Amino acid sequence: MVWISMGFVILESVVGAIAVLLPSVSPAILAVTLGVSLISFAGNILVTIVLAQIQRQHPFGSGDPHRLRANELPKNFTKWTLFTLGYTFIAMYVGAYLAKSNISDSFRGYPFPSETYHQAGFNVYFDFLHRGIAIGLFLLIIRLFIFAYRWRLERPDLYRGALLTILLVAGQILSGAYLILTNLSLFGFLIHVSVVSCLFATLAYLVLQSLPEPLRPNPSSISRIPSKSPSRI
Repeated sequence: MVWISMGFVILESVVGAIAVLLPSVSPAILAVTLGVSLISFAGNILVTIVLAQIQRQHPFGSGDPHRLRANELPKNFTKWTLFTLGYTFIAMYVGAYLAKSNISDSFRGYPFPSETYHQAGFNVYFDFLHRGIAIGLFLLIIRLFIFAYRWRLERPDLYRGALLTILLVAGQILSGAYLILTNLSLFGFLIHVSVVSCLFATLAYLVLQSLPEPLRPNPSSISRIPSKSPSRI
């Protein structure tokens, strides 16, 4: 996980450098920068969480390994969380593409688009697409929360994480409304991007916590390496 996180940090730097050195690069490629930064951000968060779990459950100097995660969940929960995480990434990419290509400049009205085809042209369909994806994400997270609520006693960590995703997706919808009503202000854009970054990292945490307990060697079963006796001269 550490190597993956470091790799995406380097990749983010490379993609950012390309965006600066080649201003005429396609918006589809520029939108990748936000996706790479999201994965890098989530990777660093997960590494920090895992290290904190190890330190809490298995303090330094202790020879008794403890479980990092409690009861295992049905695989359906992990699959649903992975699907929601991937869907969030796609939603983020579509939003970043619309911003980089300046298509979102013609978006008006809330909660439904108020611009017409004669005013915005084909961009009005992108507006409907982006808002439809946001509604789909909200429904996916509602389903995820219902699933986690059933396991709130056995896995309170997943319940708290799912509850946080509800708050974040609601904040994402409200920040999107603020962004439209303020005609795509910089402050609204920063809030919109920050909330989706936290949402993506929280979903990545839920994926991590829903995975099976990692296998670790038992210190008592590891045989000592025999020391070599000094050779006689």
